[in-house]
Amino acid sequence: SLSTRPRRGAAKADVGDAEMIDALAADDSTSVLAIYGAAFKQPRAVYRAMRRCRKPIVALKGGATAAGAKAASSHTGSLAGSLGAYRAAFSQAGVILANSIGDFLAYARALAYQPPAPGNRLAIITNAGGPGVLSADAAGRHGVRLATLSESTITALNQVLPAVWSHNNPIDVIGDATPERYRDALKIIGNADEVDGVVVIMTVQSMTDPVATARAIAEAAATPGWSKPLLSSFLGQIGTEAGAYLDARGIPEFDTPERAVAAMGALMQRGAQLNKTDVLSTPSRELPHPDLGAVAKFLKTARESNQRNLDLDLARRVLACAGIRYNQSATAKTATEAAAVAESIGYPVVIKVVSPDIIHKSDVGGVVLNCGSASDVIEACEGIAQRIKASDASARVSGYTVEEQMSGTEVIVGVSRDPGFGPMMMIGMGGIFVEVYKDVSFRLIPLERVDAIDMISEIKAQPLLNGARGRPVLDREELAEVACRVAQLVSTYPEIVELDINPLVITADQGLVAIDGRVIIS
Repeated sequence: SLSTRPRRGAAKADVGDAEMIDALAADDSTSVLAIYGAAFKQPRAVYRAMRRCRKPIVALKGGATAAGAKAASSHTGSLAGSLGAYRAAFSQAGVILANSIGDFLAYARALAYQPPAPGNRLAIITNAGGPGVLSADAAGRHGVRLATLSESTITALNQVLPAVWSHNNPIDVIGDATPERYRDALKIIGNADEVDGVVVIMTVQSMTDPVATARAIAEAAATPGWSKPLLSSFLGQIGTEAGAYLDARGIPEFDTPERAVAAMGALMQRGAQLNKTDVLSTPSRELPHPDLGAVAKFLKTARESNQRNLDLDLARRVLACAGIRYNQSATAKTATEAAAVAESIGYPVVIKVVSPDIIHKSDVGGVVLNCGSASDVIEACEGIAQRIKASDASARVSGYTVEEQMSGTEVIVGVSRDPGFGPMMMIGMGGIFVEVYKDVSFRLIPLERVDAIDMISEIKAQPLLNGARGRPVLDREELAEVACRVAQLVSTYPEIVELDINPLVITADQGLVAIDGRVIIS
């Protein structure tokens, strides 16, 4: 176990956190690393050490509610924060993050003594209905599925359980369950292909024998061919012979069923990580290098014109060098020019202000949708100019962008830079509500394709990405490709400190089309 917080008034050891992780990873007597940290002195080095480690790592992060250390201009930067950086690093390195000391210790015990689960289908065996129901609730909170028992499994259980058993999962073996009943049920579940892990619960009643039941459980787990992770919870038996008997035989016993289910979730998470090993070791598809000369030229133009926040035209040009596809667009200096441009693009169009002083254009009325005629375009430009003058008379308006209007589900891809971890990628639901719903996921850069796919799967609004209510369906590989291209761009140009492609529209016939882009340089 490794704690990274020095005592007040005491000097920290001169051995770094990353060095300690490497040493414990190579130590034959260590099977699990448990790391508490409020902050790491060299976060990126610690991250690399955690990625090198082939042993399971459990982490508990202190200061989880602290706000981000820096103010940021982009959506990505404002949403990241220090905790977002740590969560991204832990997830990407395969570290299992606990939210309490209790879970921290439970995860470490389970991972030390039980094998990883091959899947996330859990069977619960209990002699009381209430704890079984509460365990099922806990499973949902920890991303664990209750296994659906097959007909053959139910038939086998019918042979060893009373007729009134639950005939479902949780498997209620009834309050008068004998040690032999537990043993026989466990042996059947141990051979059930539809089950990946087992939590066995016992509540002490007048007819139960906790010690004999513990022995029966251990006997079942010792059956040749048993390979599933097995955890237990004997309610009311803290510090008793029954719990000690199971612990001594590598079957961790927990004070509550919910804690046992949480620990099983850690075993299932570890199994999922190991199942990705082949994918992680396969290089991502070769991505074309950005047009280095062109990007350098555009960034030079921005600096010479005193643009830290690149105007939309320059931002588009930079992102296009990374292979990002945009809708049709052109800029105009006046409302009359904008109307002429709109005629060439075709209606409807969107009008956006071009200003080096405005970051979030929608917030100041700098965007007008659904312009269907030349008069609509002229009216939109004039209205934008008036609103911006009223909002900030010093803001420069250098023109207007006229864009082909696109429809579809909006997502965001962005980059910010954490002071310790460096560049971070964000993928999530986009549009004007990105900072309201905050349905986003983070990873550190460099970014592998599998990292990008994982990020997409963490978005909560999965039904929208899958085409709910007639919406276009997201091509996840295409979005992962966009994320990898952007990651490559910012790795090549560290002066890009923040970046948003928002919205990136999922269209029905053109795939992903970028509508707006923000590039901020140091």
